[in-house]
Amino acid sequence: MKDPNILQEKDFKYEVFKPSVGSDSGVLMIATKLNDENEQYVVKCQVEWNPVSEFIYHKIASALGMYTQDVKLFKKLLEAKHACGIRYCANARKADGYDADNPNRADFFRFNALFQILGEDDSEEFYTDEQDRVFKLDNAEAFSLSSTYGLLIKKAKTKSQWIKMAMDEELEKYYGNLNKQICRMLADKLLEVFGEKALKIYLDTFIRFSELNLSMLDEAFTSLDKIYPKTFSEYLRRYLEERQPLCRVFIEEYTKN
Repeated sequence: MKDPNILQEKDFKYEVFKPSVGSDSGVLMIATKLNDENEQYVVKCQVEWNPVSEFIYHKIASALGMYTQDVKLFKKLLEAKHACGIRYCANARKADGYDADNPNRADFFRFNALFQILGEDDSEEFYTDEQDRVFKLDNAEAFSLSSTYGLLIKKAKTKSQWIKMAMDEELEKYYGNLNKQICRMLADKLLEVFGEKALKIYLDTFIRFSELNLSMLDEAFTSLDKIYPKTFSEYLRRYLEERQPLCRVFIEEYTKN
């Protein structure tokens, strides 16, 4: 049965891509479907953890009701071991004038929350599509994957339970690193600049994430397991599970004051 989250290399033609907007994650390509030139994806494949980060990040944002570009995984792609394709938005424009009263612009405040929730370490670049909907580019450095990638690969390769236990102990420090102080500072700044409605949207994102039924991501994790070692989906599931109560604590502490 065909996996809806996985693209096949043979179905596309590829060209080097130099974006006019947004930063990159190494060398990029544009993939154009052979039988439908309107279906194009920006391909990230040079940095090995970028595809998994982009893929799961977008799935979480979508599960939270946020607008994102569709993201697929490639089973294999040229010489790249791991690759993802982010649906190309030809009419993307740099976003400005964020307004909590405008439904098309409200995701700006949700993405600010998700930046903290998912431990991102990217630039915060926001753009609009042809319908003036805000979306975020470059989500390739989330979930502390740049730090944990090597451990997760090594854990997948070893058969020693003792080594796996030692690796699990090392991974422990990445699960619970929600910086509540920064979350609070950003909340206060959004209130000051954009008002109470913006703050509510921001805080509601923490609440919605804390209550998210993670089974909504089962299909995505099943697809991921076909591309990456299963250690990645196991790590990410636990990462999300442990972040949920941390988000609840942040909301409780913030709303008390």
